[in-house]
Amino acid sequence: MTMPSQGMLQAMMSAELGDDVFQDDPTVIALERRIAEMTGKEDALFCPTGVMGNQLCIMACVHRALVKGGVAFPEVITDSRAHVYIWECGGIPFNTRASVRPVVPENGAYLTPQDIEKGLQLPTGAVNLQHMASSCLLSMENPLGGSIMPFDTFKENAALAHKKGLLVHLDGARLWNASVKESRPLKEYCDHVDTVSLCMSKGMGTPMGTVIAGTKEDMWNARLFRKRLGGSMRQIGIMAAAALYAIDYNWPLMKEDHANATYLQTELVSRFGFLVPPPETNILWVDTHKHDLTWDDISQQMAPHR
Repeated sequence: MTMPSQGMLQAMMSAELGDDVFQDDPTVIALERRIAEMTGKEDALFCPTGVMGNQLCIMACVHRALVKGGVAFPEVITDSRAHVYIWECGGIPFNTRASVRPVVPENGAYLTPQDIEKGLQLPTGAVNLQHMASSCLLSMENPLGGSIMPFDTFKENAALAHKKGLLVHLDGARLWNASVKESRPLKEYCDHVDTVSLCMSKGMGTPMGTVIAGTKEDMWNARLFRKRLGGSMRQIGIMAAAALYAIDYNWPLMKEDHANATYLQTELVSRFGFLVPPPETNILWVDTHKHDLTWDDISQQMAPHR
């Protein structure tokens, strides 16, 4: 578990505070402006969790499709392994009335335009429109399980969705990692999507929080939905200060995090004989079933080599 550093704790303790429910917490405002600038979006919104951040973005996008797109029965396309589909308590249909079409990537790794084409449902004609849901949003996750979607494929997926009249959401919980690994600014990814969520815990090391970004209208609607879900917060500048610290001081160290994961993978393979695929970022998938070793055993044996 990542714990706040002394520097982060000091930033939290000295944060200037206000009331974010009334949009007057100066530290939250500074964070939201910073993320909007980094992503190239009009506005941003600080949320308590990644799940809420994703759900607010999807709610805003589906709302736009219902109000402006003339969609009667909305449907969201996503990877069958996506966090928004598996790990968010069925939030999409519960919060938006949209059905979900999970698509299995044919290559076993990431969605391609061919996969998305197969998942698209764009009914035409009075009869079909009365019976079938219409694809209105593509939700992508990058990286997914620590693996990065090739940038060209990412762009092609988004371009196809937009061409077909869909909006695009990016679950960028670990987009910080992809940006570092690929030496690519966040904006280059975000230019191709309508909304994005960026987790400030996980690899960034803050105690909590996710920032979402998009158009002013989408973020205003997301702010209203956040209130409805009980996610508006008062003197939350203490956590916004942690996020700002993470961007300035933790994010530049993320290459070391990736290098540590690679080192651990080589040790687990060479020293202990585990089957561990090389990591692309900082996530290792380790099959421990065929070994009698516990993680405490491994930690003790590796301690002299740290």
